[in-house]
Amino acid sequence: MIIVIVIFVILSLLTGCGVFSRDHANIKWSKSVTAGSTLYTAANIIDIGQTAYVYGSDFEEKNPLLSEGTYLPIMAISNILLYYLIKYIDPDLRPWVVWPAAVIKTGGVIRNSTQGIGFRIPVVFNY
Repeated sequence: MIIVIVIFVILSLLTGCGVFSRDHANIKWSKSVTAGSTLYTAANIIDIGQTAYVYGSDFEEKNPLLSEGTYLPIMAISNILLYYLIKYIDPDLRPWVVWPAAVIKTGGVIRNSTQGIGFRIPVVFNY
């Protein structure tokens, strides 16, 4: 919860500095930003599958924010937030936001894979 508050405060401060603007939303994404966003989304989908695998195995989830019932909405929201962050941020700053996020997410997926964590499609509806 503290992380969410810190992110909210940072975003609020940046909004006041003119880094965020509705005017930026109409500026087309560069190929680099599109590639970074695609990489983040792909890694996030794999990470969701890995987290589902963790909860169905003997592995332990190390992220305190991700419980068995909350990991899917939290990870989906992270993708949506990154999209809106990129959309409204100054176009010159977009690569500096999307690529670190994509590299960190991809690094986590690779680390999970090297530790033997597999992939499982999460069960959204349990009838």
